Amino acid sequence: MKKLTRSNKIILLFIFFLFLSINPSKRLEAEGLKRVDIEVIIAIIVTQEETIEALIEFNKLNAIDNKSKTLINNILKTHELNINELNKFKIEKEEEQGLINYEVPVEDLKSKKKFIDYLIDLSETNIYSYMEAVEDIESSKLKIIINRVIERDKITLKNLIMMSEDTY
Repeated sequence: MKKLTRSNKIILLFIFFLFLSINPSKRLEAEGLKRVDIEVIIAIIVTQEETIEALIEFNKLNAIDNKSKTLINNILKTHELNINELNKFKIEKEEEQGLINYEVPVEDLKSKKKFIDYLIDLSETNIYSYMEAVEDIESSKLKIIINRVIERDKITLKNLIMMSEDTY
């Protein structure tokens, strides 16, 4: 068998590391996570989905302008990014079955102001809950991801507050 030259070895290493960096099936395993870590992942995914549902309903309001629609669409993308990051942790299907089916109280949120106030309250509650949960997390990788989710949600909250001030 022929020995590889140094340049061929470097090329093979490069290809190997390139494969590792772009491999779509590369996911973090939940095996090393503690039960509380898994519960936090599931809870955050549920609250992010709840917020997405509320934002979609808000987007359906005829009372919002194009600037608000653009902002809401950007916030939606942020929440989807948060979920995608959390989905890097492979959670067993039976773990996901405990998810809550939440419905946005659309009937009570007939005006733009009421809906924005609801979204602000929802965001504040989520951020506070995530900050409490991150203290109990043992996985350093999960802590990093949750802290990114918190920072993104804080930006969302600031944008919602600015939007709320524009409606007065």
